[in-house]
Amino acid sequence: MSNNNSLEYANARIKTLEKNLLTSDKIIRLLDAHTISEAMKILLENNYGDEIIGDGDFDKLLFKEEEKTLRLFKELMPTGYGLETFVYENDFHNAKVYSKAKLTGKPNDLALKPVGLYDVKGAFEKENYANLPNVLQEALKTIDDERANGTLNGRKIDNIIDKAYYSSCVIDTAKARKSVVQDYYKILIDSLNIKTFVRCKLQNLPLTYYTDAFVEGGELSKDRLTKFYPLSLDEISEKMKYTDWKDDFSEYDLSKFETKLDNKLIKLIKAQKADMFTPAPILGYYLGKLSEIKVVRTLLTCKKNGVAPEEIRKRIRETYA
Repeated sequence: MSNNNSLEYANARIKTLEKNLLTSDKIIRLLDAHTISEAMKILLENNYGDEIIGDGDFDKLLFKEEEKTLRLFKELMPTGYGLETFVYENDFHNAKVYSKAKLTGKPNDLALKPVGLYDVKGAFEKENYANLPNVLQEALKTIDDERANGTLNGRKIDNIIDKAYYSSCVIDTAKARKSVVQDYYKILIDSLNIKTFVRCKLQNLPLTYYTDAFVEGGELSKDRLTKFYPLSLDEISEKMKYTDWKDDFSEYDLSKFETKLDNKLIKLIKAQKADMFTPAPILGYYLGKLSEIKVVRTLLTCKKNGVAPEEIRKRIRETYA
């Protein structure tokens, strides 16, 4: 993982790189670009990639940028703060992709993320999970058992691996020396559970769809929302308006909910970005860069599909810069 365990060193390095993050003005320049090619030239000016890749290959360019960002984070990442959880998130994600490909017989390499800490691809190719972390091994064995019983589907794969990932995050951050990472996961887990709850309500799904997907580790208990399930979303919003989660029940467009969640997490880290004695600067840069890449991908995809600029603005997340 890290070649240097000094938090101060890592944060000092990161501070010199923050100036390269895309500001709101630069995002607007991308938005105003007339073609994908013109937008990609702007990205090249801002240190994205080493060469211009053809019009249809911005996904390749952004994947390479994500790889470069992850490589830097792994190089600088000090131990003892739970930062490795943000790296092996990619491995758990890729385990989902490979599990679904194994189930359907249809590979989906475009959905893969850069390798984090573990060789998930090799584990699936060899059908041997021994070199993966125990919690992921157990999750994949459960998935294999479900497949053998003929009861496996994509939703179960998501639920099993998500629960394994967040369980691992809670364990690995429990003894972290600073609380910002713990706070991050509590907010994230609560918001994801609320998003699942709202989605199930919007789709009129049985309560079990929510309870099966519920992830432990946040502040909001499963039972608190379970008892509200028979109520309408407006009634639930009214009951939650004096709680810490009131804002999470003010938006029922799930794509906007995700944008709102990303913005909330970015604000949490930005509030501490000047404190060189916490992991907030290095974590903020890493998450900010990933959020920036997500913004650029959304923008270019919308532009490619002819979405109007005013509609694209609604889908764009807050940037860290």
